[in-house]
Amino acid sequence: MTSFEYQNKYAKEWMNVSRGITIIGIECTVKQFACDVCKNRASVKQTRARNFNHVRGYGFDTILKVRIPQVFCRSCGTVKTFSFPLAREFVSYTLEFENHVIRLMTKGTVTDVSEEMCVGTWIVWDIVVYWVTKALENLDLSHVTMITIDETSFKKGNNFVTVVCDQNRKLIFMCEGKDKETVKRFCDWLIEHKGDAKNIKIVCSDMSPAYEAGVKDYLVNAIQIFDKFHIFKLLNEDMDRIRKRLLRSASQDDRKRMGNIRFTVFKHQSNMNEADIERLETIRLVNPELALAYDMKETFFLLYEQDCKEDAIIFFNTWWEWVSNEGPMELKKRAMLLSENLDKILSWYDYPMTNAFAEGVNSKIQKIKADGCGYTNVDNFIMVCFLKLGDLDIDVQ
Repeated sequence: MTSFEYQNKYAKEWMNVSRGITIIGIECTVKQFACDVCKNRASVKQTRARNFNHVRGYGFDTILKVRIPQVFCRSCGTVKTFSFPLAREFVSYTLEFENHVIRLMTKGTVTDVSEEMCVGTWIVWDIVVYWVTKALENLDLSHVTMITIDETSFKKGNNFVTVVCDQNRKLIFMCEGKDKETVKRFCDWLIEHKGDAKNIKIVCSDMSPAYEAGVKDYLVNAIQIFDKFHIFKLLNEDMDRIRKRLLRSASQDDRKRMGNIRFTVFKHQSNMNEADIERLETIRLVNPELALAYDMKETFFLLYEQDCKEDAIIFFNTWWEWVSNEGPMELKKRAMLLSENLDKILSWYDYPMTNAFAEGVNSKIQKIKADGCGYTNVDNFIMVCFLKLGDLDIDVQ
């Protein structure tokens, strides 16, 4: 590639982004001002030139060259440098530029926005963190009486963030960690934003001991509900352990006859296709113990279809006795744990609330993480999540 071809290639790529630069000069025409201290007349001593990035117009990058006046008062000796009214103090871009960045960030990533606006990623981060922080300062949580608590991964390894949503299905709190102290930090967050931990009446969460202890200590007026979908997930995990254990002891011919049954034993019978139904029938013939475990798991789901809470208690006791007498060891352990927390499980009959929306928020958070190819700074990650999912009132002016 010749030098001309090299220059021409990259010139065309640059032209796809910008056609050039428009420079607009702005000067202050007023020569005298009232002194802020003594109220006497103060004259312009000198002007200082500053450049501000502005929103691109007609394909051209726009720069405002502003001469900002510096005023000197002869009466009291006060020297004051004015700020440019179309920009924040101590930044090199206009408010309209920041507003455009915020609009782009609601749908794109930091890298995409920085390339679109032809600025460094640190400038995009400065804008996002400043305006999201300012919007969070005005967050009003006085209406919050019901919350869902869940955790999701921030990056690979033991790195989690706690996510809290309110009864209006809105993200209201997010912090690093998934221990008992995250509930305390949420209570402090409530107080900072006109809320009160005593107003929280219902908390829906998974069966995490940390969240359970945090709710017990810090949300003293709240009734805790263990999310039924999380319980279903735990039972499916037990089912997977049973499947692996029984397949290890099965003969090669039996494993070949059953085929790939991993996802079959996870499904409800009502959701099975013809192939899954055939596999289930084969399991009943080849491995009755695995079929029995499947039936016990499926029967438990009927706990949430009883007419009332009292009927659900009777149903659970019958199921627990069945599992205790005939079930595999994995389900026996799970049944014991469920019986110890039966009051929190059956609170669903009083308040039919689940973590389904919180799980949806977690999926969106994971998409934000994937789109950004990961985040090294958890605080910045939380700011982006609030911007995209918090329904904040961000007024750039």
